[in-house]
Amino acid sequence: MLLGGIAAGAIGIGAAQYLPDGFLPFGTTSEDPKTDEIQAALDTQATQIAELNEKLSAAAQSPDLSGIETAQDSIASSVSEISAQVSKIETRLSELDTRLTDVEQRPITEGASDAAVAAYERELRALQDAMAAQRSEIEDMTAEARKLEEDAAATAQETMRRAALTRIQTALESGTGFAPALADLEATGAQVPEALKAVAEDGVPSLTALQESFPDAARKALATSRSVVTGEGKTSGFSDFLFAQLGARSLEPKEGNSPDAILSRAEAALRDGRLTDALAEIEGLPEQGRAELSDWSGEVARRLDAISAAQALGENLN
Repeated sequence: MLLGGIAAGAIGIGAAQYLPDGFLPFGTTSEDPKTDEIQAALDTQATQIAELNEKLSAAAQSPDLSGIETAQDSIASSVSEISAQVSKIETRLSELDTRLTDVEQRPITEGASDAAVAAYERELRALQDAMAAQRSEIEDMTAEARKLEEDAAATAQETMRRAALTRIQTALESGTGFAPALADLEATGAQVPEALKAVAEDGVPSLTALQESFPDAARKALATSRSVVTGEGKTSGFSDFLFAQLGARSLEPKEGNSPDAILSRAEAALRDGRLTDALAEIEGLPEQGRAELSDWSGEVARRLDAISAAQALGENLN
């Protein structure tokens, strides 16, 4: 039994030396190759994630603005480049001038050979030609820079004029003052009409304000006109008497030469924004009726004059 046990142990030890790893449920085994591959892939992904995090952090701290940061003023940039080139050329011209002075002051002895004199003259002519070319180039570049500056100034002035005129037109529509805009327009050298200067501080009534103030003025004008017509014996009928007592008037345009018909057509024109037609209709009222509307008509005239002046100014600027 003892010999059998020793023999079995020897056989087991010998077999363990030759059997593949993992064949036996005990003993030392190496790691699974698939596990190594998975671990390596995980390590690679971790490295890539770390690199991506670093890139995202860098992008968040310093975003790439190369596509947004463009040149804001190409004309100024061109002028700056030309000025730099002119400075370089002036430096070269100064160097040529120094060389030319040295050549001119170089003594020519009586015993100098014809070849030496000819070489001297060639160098002198070459320097003179180079200086002339440099001067011509400087003059051309200076003229170009001056033209660019003048174009830039003209563009800026035109932009200011258009902006000021737009502000004035907006103020006329809203019924507000526009003195600062008018001052900016005059600063550009534009000739501003007196009709605009006269109303710049307070502006002119808006169309809405004129429409809202017309009914009260129209009622007064109608009452006065009816009393005048009645005094002249031109009215008849109970309806005319009742309308005169109540101060009622027509709100829809109607035909006829009566004060009520005239005012109805004037109000219809006013609703449509036809201020000139409204004033023309009012002229058909009796003199006393027109007097009641004189203040309102004056406001309309001020607005029409200002708008006409602004339109003429815009055409002149264009």
